[in-house]
Amino acid sequence: MTPYDLIRAYPKKDMPFRNSPNLRKDVWEYFEEQIEQVPDIIDAENYADIHLAIIRGEISEVTKLLDEDDENINLRDMEGKTPYMLSIEHERVEIADLLFKKGALVALTESKQGNTALHIAAKMGNFHAAKNIMEAEPQLALSTNFESQSPFHVAVESRSMEVLQEMEKYKIGSLQIKNTDGENPLFVACKVGDKDIFEWFGGKIDFFKARGDRNYKGQTIEHYVCLLTKHDIVHHIKPLPDTKDYYGNLPIFYSIQNNDALMIGKYFKKGKQYFHIKNFKNQSLFHVAGKYNAYEALISIVKNHIFFEELLKRDIKGDTPLHSAAKRGSAEVLEFYLKNCSNKFLEIENNFGHTPLEAVKDKIKFIESEEEKEDEIKKSETYDLKRC
Repeated sequence: MTPYDLIRAYPKKDMPFRNSPNLRKDVWEYFEEQIEQVPDIIDAENYADIHLAIIRGEISEVTKLLDEDDENINLRDMEGKTPYMLSIEHERVEIADLLFKKGALVALTESKQGNTALHIAAKMGNFHAAKNIMEAEPQLALSTNFESQSPFHVAVESRSMEVLQEMEKYKIGSLQIKNTDGENPLFVACKVGDKDIFEWFGGKIDFFKARGDRNYKGQTIEHYVCLLTKHDIVHHIKPLPDTKDYYGNLPIFYSIQNNDALMIGKYFKKGKQYFHIKNFKNQSLFHVAGKYNAYEALISIVKNHIFFEELLKRDIKGDTPLHSAAKRGSAEVLEFYLKNCSNKFLEIENNFGHTPLEAVKDKIKFIESEEEKEDEIKKSETYDLKRC
């Protein structure tokens, strides 16, 4: 067994740990590159001759193997992929056509991710294979894999408009299908920022229903637009900006989090009416701006309005917006707040008896200690180099 066989026994999906390198994914990608260059790297014990012939693109060998044994046409590899799936995945167009004409079963699913051949065609942007599959098994357009993704989800994610057009008859039905994150294909179109695909789904009653849907975090398409800073799609979604998600956040909170003054200027026209709104942590937009040092976004909302009363309001920890800015070292935002209130605001205590001024001092100490650690590391590295 080769290293490739070991790594392929585990999921390719990104690991969920924040800020952790996904070494498993890196190894996957490395071996996939190697296979393209040297197909023999694959362990022949786990692949039948027909699978290897397809990966190498040897159509004469594939024809020979099909003539020798009829069972080869739907013979699965260790992931449950059929020769037809492999031919689409490795972009062997002539071999895929050959297998299709000889009666390959296109409705089978592979065992690793539950994908059908249509899912794979959608991922690869192979509209020719998609057309053949839709002629043979049109119901596959609404089939789902183990992540509840339909071929529509996959095609949208891959921006494969030609594949989508082959499945157009089923596009309205596809809007009712949600993946494991609670996303219908419109959410995926928003995530990839493709306004043309988003509009392609439009025009029917079901579209407007799906348009107002939520994912399993209670987020609407507006939340996605703001969270992912998809400026190009804003004018195409006819935004409804006043819906809270299950964390109590309005879409504007995510624009502030990203310090996205441009989105706020395009999207949020109410200005002062957003001042009093809080999420389920009792945080206002002023807390969020302080937490993420979102100075430009804050200025674009506040403009010439008076807001010093908002700086007295507390979240569930008793923190005022000044506490939030001080704790995160958001100097610009903190300075802006202090210009609009008196220095006595710095003496307000939270639920733990800490003032914003004490938070500033703690932040300075933390930064200084981190700088000292970095200096020590540099000194030790320099010492090691000298020894070498």
